[in-house]
Amino acid sequence: MIPRGMRPSSLILAATVAMASSAAAQISRTELVRAPLDRIEQGAGAIIRVELPPGGATDRHRHPGQEYVYVVSGSIVIEPDGAAPVALAAGQARVNPANEVHRVRNPSRRRAARVIVVALIPQGSPAVIPAE
Repeated sequence: MIPRGMRPSSLILAATVAMASSAAAQISRTELVRAPLDRIEQGAGAIIRVELPPGGATDRHRHPGQEYVYVVSGSIVIEPDGAAPVALAAGQARVNPANEVHRVRNPSRRRAARVIVVALIPQGSPAVIPAE
């Protein structure tokens, strides 16, 4: 029953606000990683979902801008040239520096790895550059 003097549209708005307030109270935000930006005067940001099949790996490559990597499920190993490999499991993150040559592999033989990457791409540059 609609209270006297209240229009149906007002009731719907009140219910929507109440539900949104309830949902907002359940939201948790966690900053996973932060790093200074490399000099990018003009360009774009891209959010990329990457899936590596069991045992899958990329070729050696680099990116012209920084990459923020977050493992959603499974695990990956980032193998930067000249540095120790970095193993990341679900819930872990890393910043790949601009122009760092690296390879990424999924060490699992049974489970796919799912990763979200936020890439900063300078204007006129490709997102991925094969290593020489």
